[in-house]
Amino acid sequence: MSPVRSAPVLLACLALAAALPATAGAPGIQVLSARTTLVDEVYRLDADIRYDLGPAAEEALHSGVPLTFVTEIEVLRPRRWLWDARVARLEQRHVLRWHALSERYVLEHLNTGERRSFRSLARALQALGTLRGLPMLDRRLLRVGTAYDARLRARLSVEDLPAPMRPFAYLERDWRRLRSGWYRWRLAS
Repeated sequence: MSPVRSAPVLLACLALAAALPATAGAPGIQVLSARTTLVDEVYRLDADIRYDLGPAAEEALHSGVPLTFVTEIEVLRPRRWLWDARVARLEQRHVLRWHALSERYVLEHLNTGERRSFRSLARALQALGTLRGLPMLDRRLLRVGTAYDARLRARLSVEDLPAPMRPFAYLERDWRRLRSGWYRWRLAS
């Protein structure tokens, strides 16, 4: 290939390489792993979720806006010809706040009222994304011999933002990215 013909290819490769770091650091939520174990006839969930707020959400947090995160968990019975039947649904809600006076991040689990504080945002987000031993479902609610799937997703609750911020959160791409897709796995029997 002549140097004249290879120049556009080289420029395209350089442009692509320059664009990759910009998208790699984009805000978002991603479910990295999830699994269930059966302990004393109760399914318990272990999951890891990565939260990257991005500049807009971090600025809102540091300006005093509490951020509410929702983790949705569903148990489904797969069906061949129809949509999967939802057997159970569980929702975990957390609020993340910045306390400027103490310079600490406070993470409150709204289902239990438990509060924890952290010196860094990274530690608070790591704690938010680490679920261990969460009681999910009693085994007696499921039919013996039937296959079930579980799925999990996490999102920022735009509805819990102050009213003037909601239109921006619905329209701005960095806010819309603060939601994961469904992560699905077979429920251990």
